[in-house]
Amino acid sequence: MKRRPRGTLSSRYRHRGRDPGAGHRWWILLALVAIAIVGFLGLRRWGGRAAAPRPAATAPAPPATPAIPDSIVALDLEAASRRVFELVRAKRWFESLPYYRHIVAQPGANWLAHFDYGTVLHNASVETRPRSGLLSPLTRSSFERVAMMRDALEHYDRALALAPESADRAVILAGRAHDLNAWGFPWDAMTDYRRAAALDPQWREHAAYYERVLRNPTMKFR
Repeated sequence: MKRRPRGTLSSRYRHRGRDPGAGHRWWILLALVAIAIVGFLGLRRWGGRAAAPRPAATAPAPPATPAIPDSIVALDLEAASRRVFELVRAKRWFESLPYYRHIVAQPGANWLAHFDYGTVLHNASVETRPRSGLLSPLTRSSFERVAMMRDALEHYDRALALAPESADRAVILAGRAHDLNAWGFPWDAMTDYRRAAALDPQWREHAAYYERVLRNPTMKFR
């Protein structure tokens, strides 16, 4: 399945005219952050043949989350939000990550901040740049990509815990379903789409369509 970025949620709420964080000045700034796009992903494992007894192989530890540079920590939230807006508009997802980490680390970070950060982690994990005539991923290894997606799922969980309305939680679940499907977990994605549909009727048609595609291999996703 082709790996592409998908859109952050802030722009959708801005388009619908909703105020996702009344009472938080920085939250209004964050609502400027995102520009919509679309996306999907997958995993695999393999092993070697048995020989003489040997110590069990240990998988490398996932990369630690990079520290936020002091130059970014020193920014106020207005400046950080402006920079994120510029990077997201240019589809430079990977470069936007330390700014997002700075934003979600702030006291009172709302659900939309965590959801958008999860979305950008997804996008950055599949971001490519031309190198020597070929498109190469910006991530260094599959371990780094998996670590980024684990981080994204954690931030979706935080967003779900913070979202005040059923419709908000439905959007988070649908976004997480999108990423689960992209990573090769279509039935886990179906569970989240069903949960989204139970919370907000506007997702029922999408959930039903997704299930039909899963059960009928001749159909293709729109």
